[in-house]
Amino acid sequence: MEVVPAWAPAVGFTLLPHAGGFLGSNITKREIPTWYETLQKPSWCPPNWVFAPVWGTLYTSMGYVFHIGLVTLLLTTGTATATTASWYNINKTAAYLMVPYLAWLGLASALNYWIWKDNRNKK
Repeated sequence: MEVVPAWAPAVGFTLLPHAGGFLGSNITKREIPTWYETLQKPSWCPPNWVFAPVWGTLYTSMGYVFHIGLVTLLLTTGTATATTASWYNINKTAAYLMVPYLAWLGLASALNYWIWKDNRNKK
């Protein structure tokens, strides 16, 4: 007997990032009229009303992609690798401190791929 419908994880992971967005917006919305509005902004700064739908779309996208974990993991690994490489010429210690993270991402990517590969025929 199936306790959780097959679609539930996709919906749950898609909505999960919004929890952080709602929490963050509740913290920052008080600062918009008293602090943010007083800042000098460039001419290309979008109006305030643009931020909520853009962040909402981004959070939904991140949540959905998180459900397709390998894609996110590979993008994160690529970004972390590029960061490490760019830091190497600036600060070798900072670059070396990224090595355990890169190793973990490599392990997580391989694990994610092989679990997907070995189980793609399962429901």
